[in-house]
Amino acid sequence: INFSIGYGDADGVIFSVGYDQRNFLGTGKEVTIKVDNSSVVDVVDLRYTNPYYTVDGVSRSFYVNSTQVDSAESTSVVEYFSDTIELGVAYKIPISEDNSVGFTLFGEQVKLESSSETPPELIDFIEAYPKNEGLGFRTSLAKNTLNDFIFPSSGARASISLDAAVPGSDLEYYKINLVGTQYLQLARSGLAVKGQFKLGYGGSFGNGEVLPFYKNYYAGGSSSVRGYEARSLGPQDTGDTPEALGGDRRVLLNFEVLSPKFGGTNKKDKRLVGFFDSGMVYAAGSDIDFGEMRYSAGIALQWYSILGPLSLSYAYPINDEEGDKLQQFQIALGTLFR
Repeated sequence: INFSIGYGDADGVIFSVGYDQRNFLGTGKEVTIKVDNSSVVDVVDLRYTNPYYTVDGVSRSFYVNSTQVDSAESTSVVEYFSDTIELGVAYKIPISEDNSVGFTLFGEQVKLESSSETPPELIDFIEAYPKNEGLGFRTSLAKNTLNDFIFPSSGARASISLDAAVPGSDLEYYKINLVGTQYLQLARSGLAVKGQFKLGYGGSFGNGEVLPFYKNYYAGGSSSVRGYEARSLGPQDTGDTPEALGGDRRVLLNFEVLSPKFGGTNKKDKRLVGFFDSGMVYAAGSDIDFGEMRYSAGIALQWYSILGPLSLSYAYPINDEEGDKLQQFQIALGTLFR
């Protein structure tokens, strides 16, 4: 049984409670129940996993997930309400010690609501699809050779994934994601460098007109482009107080210089990071213009505290423009440093 508290610039304070039984009724199966609560998102996740569905190490999970979003509590994102129920079965297939393939088939029901503050860009969609249902699938190929789970300094992580609706669903869409991270140890200095990219591309097919807005990508914040408010970059609505709409394409590029770990004599649990971030989200139908990307540079402290991974960062926005929402000092608690 576990309890935790986290903090993110996107969702504020996050409270979590969970129950994890790795040998349910002596069968070797795993049962997991997790509840996350924040001012923006509430999540309940129940999962039953057979880690050795086959003798070759293929795992199979059955799960049900409930996610409620109240974006009115967010300071940067357009206002809407959604209630999503997802049921699915997921397989993870090991290819080698470092490589694996994942596949998930799921059913999804999404209920949408608007308010007096919901912008016109969303109203028409919500009125056309106040409740939509469908089948979807996710598949991914991943590789992980990092040398440390908490403070990696060498190795790489890479993945490619596809998330799409099955033809015939109320909304037919797809999202393709590419993620790559490389660490290099600089032996003599004790320093390490990290380079990372995250590319996302979404769209629709069949009877779909656009990627559903609640599937949009966002950028800005401690996990993407530091120095800008969480999820604030990219297209905005046309209301009196414009907020971020998100987009169907995203480009994120990050570079970091990592100091050796330091701390007490018996526990090296901290390191300093110098970083350069860049990224942007683009609206459907627009070109990917690298001239519109936002850049920032700064320094961060990463500390594996008694409350979990804690990151404190101060960033200087390099090319901010009028209308950008800045947040130079940012805190993230509970998010791994990888």
